[in-house]
Amino acid sequence: RIGEGAEGQLRIGFVGSATYGVLPSILKSFRATYPDVSLSLIPMNNAQLHRALVSRVIDIAVARPALEDAEIVSRTLDNEPLTVAVPDMLDLPPGPLRLEALADQQFILYPEYPRPSFADFVINACAAAGIELNRRVFTMDLQTAIALVSVGEGVAIVPNSVSSVRRDTVRFHAIENRLPTTSVSVNHRIDEQGIHVRNFVSVALKVARKTP
Repeated sequence: RIGEGAEGQLRIGFVGSATYGVLPSILKSFRATYPDVSLSLIPMNNAQLHRALVSRVIDIAVARPALEDAEIVSRTLDNEPLTVAVPDMLDLPPGPLRLEALADQQFILYPEYPRPSFADFVINACAAAGIELNRRVFTMDLQTAIALVSVGEGVAIVPNSVSSVRRDTVRFHAIENRLPTTSVSVNHRIDEQGIHVRNFVSVALKVARKTP
C-alpha cells in the first residue's frame, strides 16, 4: 500500500500566507483521496523551505514565490495581486488606493530574516513603480504584521488572499499602482521519485486549475 501511495508519510513545508489561498483546498482534496497518508505540515519562510528541501528534511515546499534552484522543480499554483492592509483608524476613502497616499505611514515588512524574502519582493516591486518605502519596520511573519497593523503601528502590503480573513480593526484596499503579482508554487527535488510527492503535485495542480 505504501508503494501504491495509499499509505505512508509526506512532509510538507509551506509559507504562512499560502494558508489564506489555495493550500487548504489542496490539503483537503489530498486527504480525501489518500486518507491513510500521514501529512507533516511545517510552516517556514522561503529561505528555510529551500534549505529544508535540498537537505531532504521536507518532501514538498509550498513557497511564495518559486524556489530558484537547478535541482528543484517548481510549478505555479496561483498568481494574485498585492493588497494593502491599513488600520481602521486611518481616515482613508473606501476603494482602491495609490501608495502615495500612505507616504507618511510606517510600512510593516516581513519576514525580518533570513533575506532575501517576501519583504524584498515588496520593496523591489514598490521601487520599480517609483514608490520608496521610507519608513520601514520588519517583523517575523504575516500574522505579526497584521497584528501590528490592527493596533495602528503601520500598514502592510500583503497577498490579496489575506484580505479574505476579516479583522474588525483592519481594512484592506486594492492598490492602484502597477505592481507585479505574487505567486504561490509547489516545489520538489528534481531527483524525487516518491509516489506521494507525485500524487500531491497532481492533486495540487488539479485543485489550482479549478480555483477561481
